[in-house]
Amino acid sequence: MAQLARRAVPIFFIAGLFAMPARGAAQTVVGAEAVLSDDRPVAAGNSSRPVDFVVDFGTSFSSIAAISFSFVFSADDPLDPGECLLVSGDYPGGGFCNISADDQLERIVTFPCSSNPDVCAAYLDGDDAGLITVSNDRHNPTGKPIGRASVTIESLTVIVSGT
Repeated sequence: MAQLARRAVPIFFIAGLFAMPARGAAQTVVGAEAVLSDDRPVAAGNSSRPVDFVVDFGTSFSSIAAISFSFVFSADDPLDPGECLLVSGDYPGGGFCNISADDQLERIVTFPCSSNPDVCAAYLDGDDAGLITVSNDRHNPTGKPIGRASVTIESLTVIVSGT
């Protein structure tokens, strides 16, 4: 993995935001800003330049109900219609596409642990590293991607709902 630039990592705590407490334990939501190796994943045709990320919550979790990724994109290079992001780490990747007709400046994707146990298991120890890859939804008749996709990520906050 490339050497990652260090940024301040703000952490916030919000108690009781999700109403799924485990046997008397209050559900807690903890967010940490991910450190990115670059802010601009690019894809052109079959080639892609992913962005590495690292996130460290500074604590471990005994249980997790959901993991969310909150992206903020640049107004100069937003997530355009037809562009997709894939996030992967110590788990199979998951992601989203902009299926609207408008550019997106923000996007949150949530992985509930009931249907994505591998994503949640990766964060039980309080940290993870992974890749963010951009692509588009345009393909030739044989299924190979065509065209170019790029987006500038201004920030990525990973949010854990757990105890």
